[in-house]
Amino acid sequence: MFNQMKTNKLILLFAVFALVAGLTSCSKDADDEAPAITQVRINGAAPSDHIHVDAGSEMTLQVTMTDNEELNQLKIDIHPNSDGHSHDGEDHDHGGSAEGDWEVLEVINLSGTSQTVNRSFVLPDDIRGGWHLGILVIDKEGNEAEERYYELEVENDIIPLITVDQINGSEPGDELHVDEGDVITFAGSITDDNGLDHIHVEIYDEDGNEVMEQEYDAAGALSWDLSQISLTFPAMPTEHGELKIHVHDIDDHHSEWEIHVHAH
Repeated sequence: MFNQMKTNKLILLFAVFALVAGLTSCSKDADDEAPAITQVRINGAAPSDHIHVDAGSEMTLQVTMTDNEELNQLKIDIHPNSDGHSHDGEDHDHGGSAEGDWEVLEVINLSGTSQTVNRSFVLPDDIRGGWHLGILVIDKEGNEAEERYYELEVENDIIPLITVDQINGSEPGDELHVDEGDVITFAGSITDDNGLDHIHVEIYDEDGNEVMEQEYDAAGALSWDLSQISLTFPAMPTEHGELKIHVHDIDDHHSEWEIHVHAH
């Protein structure tokens, strides 16, 4: 009986030892150290938070990353800042004016404890305004590096520039409230370095159906005054819609400005 009890105690002791050793080993092996983005170069230079780039140009990106054990993936995220959002929890004065479509979401597999990745991107020639460039890195254990986000200000002298200063004597907001029969006037300008061709003013219902269109001939002008536009708001089949100014230049480059419409 005594021997049996002694044997049971030894088995229990070894079991506890094995459990403690296993926990110690797991704790020792766990990797909770995040990787690091050690260097970023945009167009060959260390970037500031706010970077100016040209539409139609090539942008080069170089990212160097390290980890104590093993890197896993790099994600490059480029998207328009159409709504003026930020990625650091702070409000910023710039952004919120992206024009055109350009998005990049690229995931690159990594290996080892240190790696440098080079990528190049050709910006579309029909975008303008605020974009974000994000760099995100994780290691094999899923630990995340402190992400980097940069403000890209895309400048464009290729496509026409539409500047709407006022609608019916007031600065345009997010939405235009109108009634059927209201006369809508504009203040502002459209400019283009090569010469404008024609301007369309269009109204669409919330289903995307065109309700009204007016066309103006710009006759190659480098600048065109928006006060030349005057339209009477039509009957709308839906309560909400869009008012758009669509411009083509003589090289068939085009730009578009729009505002949401609430018809009463």
